[in-house]
Amino acid sequence: PAALAPLEADGARWLSAVQAGSGITVRAAREDPKVALLQPSSLGYFILPLLFSFPFLLLPAWYTVRVGLRPVRAMSEEIGRRPASDLTPLPASPYKELAPLAGAINSLMERLKERLDREQEFLADAAHELKTPLAVIQVNADSLAQARDAQRLQAARDGLRGGVERAAHAVHQLLAFARSGAQRDTAEAREIDLVELLRERIALCAPLALKRAVELELRAPDACTLALHRESIVLLIDNLIDNAVKYSPPQGLVQVALQAGDAHVRLTITDQGPGIAPELRRKVFERFFRVPGQDQPGSGLGLAIAERAAARNQARIRLEAGAGGRGLAAVVEFLPMPA
Repeated sequence: PAALAPLEADGARWLSAVQAGSGITVRAAREDPKVALLQPSSLGYFILPLLFSFPFLLLPAWYTVRVGLRPVRAMSEEIGRRPASDLTPLPASPYKELAPLAGAINSLMERLKERLDREQEFLADAAHELKTPLAVIQVNADSLAQARDAQRLQAARDGLRGGVERAAHAVHQLLAFARSGAQRDTAEAREIDLVELLRERIALCAPLALKRAVELELRAPDACTLALHRESIVLLIDNLIDNAVKYSPPQGLVQVALQAGDAHVRLTITDQGPGIAPELRRKVFERFFRVPGQDQPGSGLGLAIAERAAARNQARIRLEAGAGGRGLAAVVEFLPMPA
């Protein structure tokens, strides 16, 4: 047989073959199949089978998806019917494919319940903590209105001033505790010179130290740069230095020491106060807990704020006995943290 060769005729493409012999030439031609299949007239060759088979493909697929998603719809309807306060776990799914989804939802509900319980507990504790200074303010305000002699007037003024100061301190600590939470602080960590920040915070605490005749001492290298969240690290430093100054005796020494090593950075704040018994050194990090027998006023939130702020900056805080067993040392160890 002769080889096929392309042939253009009347604007169309053909494939032709020529057979010559015995004085007779025979030319046979047929359309190029590649071109014929791409002509508009040939679209029906492809579309009509799809149109006929589409309903037979769509209906089984629709039914399969509808039946397959029925357990998911049942789960979503059960969640939708629940009130906002119902965070009980979903029942275990009999379907292996849905078991991870049900487990993830139950885990989320458990975390939400724990957070709501903590918020409720915090509000109750805050209301209880504010009740006492508000009662003091009310009593002294009534005494101020009824007092006639100068001595009672002065006592009422002093009591009113003390109640206002205690209420203001409690509110300030409550707000600081709320800000120190890792989940509420969304700011990115940035490079901060911790030595410069310590100098700044010690300078701001100097008036309180002078008032109590307490000496502040800083021992640190020239610079120490870490990736930190400024607001929370300021809360950490301020609360630890404030506690150290407040519980130090007159003419006492508060030492702030920073040691920078290859693996970690350690901040130690040591006072010469009464210290804390070893069995209570973990309990003092609980909200509103105060060591029995303390004369200094406070809300019991300072160390709770410091612990949350330390966690926000990938650090750990612990309490130890001071030098020679005297006083208390608050040790904060910073672990490597990416900027």
